Amino acid sequence: FKISPKEAIAIDPQERLFLQTAWETLEDAGYTRERLVNDFKQQVGVFAGITRTGFDLFGPELWRQGQTVYPHTSFSSAANRVSYFLNARGPSVPVDTMCSSSLTAIHQACQSLRSGECRLAIAGGVNIYLHPSGYVGLSASRMLSKDGVCRSFGKGGNGFVPGEGAGAVLLKPLTQAIADNDRIYATIRATHVNHGGKTNGYTVPNPQAQAELVRDALQKAGVDARAVSYIEAHGTGTELGDPIEVSGLTQAFRHTTQDTGFCALGSAKANVGHLEAAAGIAGFIKVILQLRHGQLAPSLHADELNPNIDFDKTPFVVQQTLADWQRPLLEHQGELKEFPRIAGISAFGAGGANAHVIVEEYRQPERLPPDAGQGCVVVLSAKNEERLKTYAGRLNDFIGRRIADGDELELADLAYTLQVGREQMDERLALVAHSLPQLQEKLKAYIGGQDEAEDLYQGQVKRHKELIAAFAGDESMQQTVDAWFRQRKYSRLLNLWTKGMDIDWERLYQGQCVPRRISLPTYPFAATRYWLPLVETKQTQQKTVDVAPIPQASAAAVEPMKRTLSEAPAQQSCSDSGVPAKPDGISLREPALCPATFQTQTVIKPISLRSLQSYGSASDTLKAVASAGGNPGIALYDYGDGVFAVKPDNADGQPIAIDSACAGLIGCLQRVNMLAEDKPAHGAVKALLLTGLDQLFAAEDDPAAKRSVSHAASAIAGCVVPVIAVLTGENSYNAMLMAAA
Repeated sequence: FKISPKEAIAIDPQERLFLQTAWETLEDAGYTRERLVNDFKQQVGVFAGITRTGFDLFGPELWRQGQTVYPHTSFSSAANRVSYFLNARGPSVPVDTMCSSSLTAIHQACQSLRSGECRLAIAGGVNIYLHPSGYVGLSASRMLSKDGVCRSFGKGGNGFVPGEGAGAVLLKPLTQAIADNDRIYATIRATHVNHGGKTNGYTVPNPQAQAELVRDALQKAGVDARAVSYIEAHGTGTELGDPIEVSGLTQAFRHTTQDTGFCALGSAKANVGHLEAAAGIAGFIKVILQLRHGQLAPSLHADELNPNIDFDKTPFVVQQTLADWQRPLLEHQGELKEFPRIAGISAFGAGGANAHVIVEEYRQPERLPPDAGQGCVVVLSAKNEERLKTYAGRLNDFIGRRIADGDELELADLAYTLQVGREQMDERLALVAHSLPQLQEKLKAYIGGQDEAEDLYQGQVKRHKELIAAFAGDESMQQTVDAWFRQRKYSRLLNLWTKGMDIDWERLYQGQCVPRRISLPTYPFAATRYWLPLVETKQTQQKTVDVAPIPQASAAAVEPMKRTLSEAPAQQSCSDSGVPAKPDGISLREPALCPATFQTQTVIKPISLRSLQSYGSASDTLKAVASAGGNPGIALYDYGDGVFAVKPDNADGQPIAIDSACAGLIGCLQRVNMLAEDKPAHGAVKALLLTGLDQLFAAEDDPAAKRSVSHAASAIAGCVVPVIAVLTGENSYNAMLMAAA
């Protein structure tokens, strides 16, 4: 993609991944950049759903260490990078409607195609968790599954499991796709978006708005709800959210039918997790794959259904097993008629932005198989020989799987797709094959280094540039090439092509039935790692930590602690650098004295937890070095020897309001960070204690309180010194959350 390593390191990996995905989408459709110019006059739109931030949070510590790298996230660049590389001139639009982003991107792409703003559109989304703050925020909001399982429409659903990925589709008007002999996966009958308006809470969905969304989409599509045989639901797997979604779907379907139990229901989130901005495209691709194979995939963890949903009274049946997707047989004008497979796909964003898409299967017309009697010319190219051999291996494996599965695969279609649907790169391989098994034999010969195989040619463009340039300007040579085409002298054509001569492969099919572009393996990108630089630090000797029991911890206090820890984000992994590794999941790990995200590189003497017991009962006459930025009741105390504490300073001992407590805590943490960085005046700050947590945080559970607690938890995670929570007595949920952070 002509991006330098230094630039690649600073680009949000979501942007880079979406660029690769867009390229693979074009290759799967058999489109090259040259064709985008010649056939579509560059009128190509790009619509990218993206909502996750965090990559730029690595910047401050890198700058303090003198690194000249500037990690940044730009939603606009996720779309613009694709448009720039493709030299596309249509709309280039990032879409952030939270979890409905990628499905809304498809909606906007369809609108742009209908209005004539573009003639071809790439639409999709991407989602990667690059910084631990993402997990901290989700945990603080109590959105994550407590046991790491997403039970969409299943019993015991208690939240979602984060998922990562990227996906995109290539869209164009159906009449144009048919005229261009495209491989058509499905047709979009209608798209629709709306908002839930004001509800009982910012993240609380509105079933009436969801019902209106689906009903309006069906009306735009001209589809009777009774003809819809599958719904790919949002289905995040919560005991109350899933019933609301089913209620909205049922209301929408009841507008035209009272029948029950006829429409399958599922959610990809049970299988691959919740991809947030890419959740809609994940569900969309799942439906496309089901249409392609004529089967319905099961949603996992739904053997026992959610008891809050009476499915017997709804049109829906949760898809619990793999099954054939039967086309509906419905009465039409007094006779039974087989209707096509039609599916609806839903995506709902936290905050109320909803999207729904109606998709229908496309039946390719019957055709005569293309003639491969004289053999087919198969060409492959890549950036270098190592990638080319990998590409040949992928193609060989693909053919083997298709043969083993009994899937029809025409050699002529395969050859034509590689000829006109892939860009020609520097390292080239060309061969002639009369059958798929023979093609496999020659691919294996090339991979194994058997260069003498019959009708197999390889070369590198750079080595023959001058020779090919001379041929290209020779009129008699062009006449000779024309004669080779007429006489089907493939060997001479392939020999020149592998050396760099441009060949118009369409000329092979003049006066014949032109084969069809099909789905084949896409380019095998080299998996080169580009990540932020590691900051070298002095090694500290590992010491055993002597853990003291929590004083006065009753059984009633221990149980809520267990529940809270099961919801907490993973302990951030720490390396010798100040930059943490990308988190690999949500789990509870062994506690340790580990530098936090923005730890300054100072070697300090470790403190054992047992030595800290005495601080919890220290005298109140110790010096308060900072008040909480004007928030009464919270103070920062200096215990000496580099140990500081944040504790309540309220005389009456009553819990402090959430907003005041969080603001006070954040103010104290900021003061600690300043003291730690001002080492000449204050010496090394070794640790910060949080004491009296059960007095600091009143048990409030409204959205504003959750946001305050989330901000405080993020501030704890960003403290430059180890933070130790001293837990005593009966602790509220918010106190336990602060301790877990």
